[in-house]
Amino acid sequence: DGKRGFCFGVNRDWLPPTVEQLLPENADAVGTNEPRRQSFYTTMDWRSLFNIMLNAGLLMRAADGAIGVDLQRTIAMLTLTIIHDVMKVRELLPTVCPEHAPYYDYKAGEAIIDHDIALGYVLEHDPAALPCFDRLNAEQRRVVKFTQAELGFNHGWLVQA
Repeated sequence: DGKRGFCFGVNRDWLPPTVEQLLPENADAVGTNEPRRQSFYTTMDWRSLFNIMLNAGLLMRAADGAIGVDLQRTIAMLTLTIIHDVMKVRELLPTVCPEHAPYYDYKAGEAIIDHDIALGYVLEHDPAALPCFDRLNAEQRRVVKFTQAELGFNHGWLVQA
C-alpha cells in the first residue's frame, strides 16, 4: 500500500507495514507507533495528493482507467530533489569559463556564488558533472533545467506553502 509505505517506510523485503501492524496493540513491536506519522497517515487528504501526482504527470491514467507510474517523469522529479541544493556546498561552485562569459552578472573567472545560478550553469554547460541529471532523457533534462535554472523555482517556498 502506497499510503503505508509513504508514511512508515518499508522493511528489508521492501514491504510497507500491514494494516494489522499499524494497530495500537502492534505498533510498538514493528516501530509504527510514531504519533506524527500516525497522524499524517490518518488525516492526510490522500485524494488531493493523488490528484497532485496525476496533474504533475508522475501518475498516468490509461485508457482503461488503470493507474500507472510515469517512471521517466518520476526519476526526473527525484533527480531534481537530489540536485536542487547541491551547489550550497561551496567547494562545488563553478567558475565561469571565458567562452560562457558573461553568465548572468558573473564574469569569466568568477565563481558563481548564488547556488541556483550555479546549478543552472552546470546543467547548461557541464551536465556530465551531475550523472543523475546527465542520464535523464532529453525531455526530462529539459524539464529539470527549466524548473531549476530558468523558472527560478524555489523549493523552500513550495514547502512553506
